[in-house]
Amino acid sequence: MSLLEHVAAQGYDRIVIVAHSQGTVISTELLRYLQFRAAQKVDARVTELWAALNKSRLLLLTAGCPLRQLYAARFPHLYGWVTAEDANGGGPSAAQVGVARWVNLYTAGDYVGRWLWGADDKPYEQVTTPPAWCVAAEHEACLGLGAHTHYFDLDQAHVARWIDWMVTARP
Repeated sequence: MSLLEHVAAQGYDRIVIVAHSQGTVISTELLRYLQFRAAQKVDARVTELWAALNKSRLLLLTAGCPLRQLYAARFPHLYGWVTAEDANGGGPSAAQVGVARWVNLYTAGDYVGRWLWGADDKPYEQVTTPPAWCVAAEHEACLGLGAHTHYFDLDQAHVARWIDWMVTARP
């Protein structure tokens, strides 16, 4: 929480959280918790932090996210929110975790985390270039072939392009 307080105090116009694998679960749970606690207005420190974070555009980029295929499938009583039917056809929403935009990246060979939105038999269509700033708050892309542990390898230019897009694209 101290790190988030420090980052929020800098007055950035946007904050991009980049998380991989278990880090995506930790990040989404922390954001959901902060959002919930701020709405309750019980803890002034959390309420102030959440307000400061939301003065910036809070964005989330996940890679190899196991929320759907592992957590929601194995622990539906705790992670039912991930697959609940809603306006976007099922799947978690950016609003549920308190971010303005959520981009999820996955590879066809990832055995831990894949897509968050869409049917269980979603085809693997490689998308390596970020689109024009999309209208939807949730967006995801299959980076093609790859494995769970290689999203941030030096030769993985696609992930770098997506991070750069989140940092610099006009909303």
